[in-house]
Amino acid sequence: IGAFFLTVFYLVMYGVDRRLRRVYAETGEMISIGWQVLTYFFGGIAFPFMLAPMDELTFRVAPSEYKIFGNAINKFMQAGVGAFISKAIFSALGSWFQPTNGASNIMSIEAYTTAKTDNFMLLMAAISAFQALFLLLPPVEKFVKRVEEYVKVGNSREE
Repeated sequence: IGAFFLTVFYLVMYGVDRRLRRVYAETGEMISIGWQVLTYFFGGIAFPFMLAPMDELTFRVAPSEYKIFGNAINKFMQAGVGAFISKAIFSALGSWFQPTNGASNIMSIEAYTTAKTDNFMLLMAAISAFQALFLLLPPVEKFVKRVEEYVKVGNSREE
């Protein structure tokens, strides 16, 4: 569920970005910041479905004496690994973030609209869609069910 909504999040972000570029090209004006509400609505739905289950699994699987250590590893997996992947993507596709109007960064609307940041949003949507589809594969579903059963059995022994 979370990966599906994350895909929608990136697609809506892409749509808002396209609108921003179109409005700026036609009028020279920026769009309302209110357009971000739609984007963050879907992000707000996606992240609780992704992060909370990871936290719950960590606390269920980790023995009581290692719950803090397990949580630290979990947070590293959530934030640290993602940051490394983001840095690798940015390094490989840095040209997408370079404006073609001669500016040194994309901090102004004039420079932003000449960069290919919309390609990044589509890439992230594709990665999220792949994740959602991957999680629907029968072997992956079976693996998740086995882990859940393992957790249930482990918790019943501790009680």
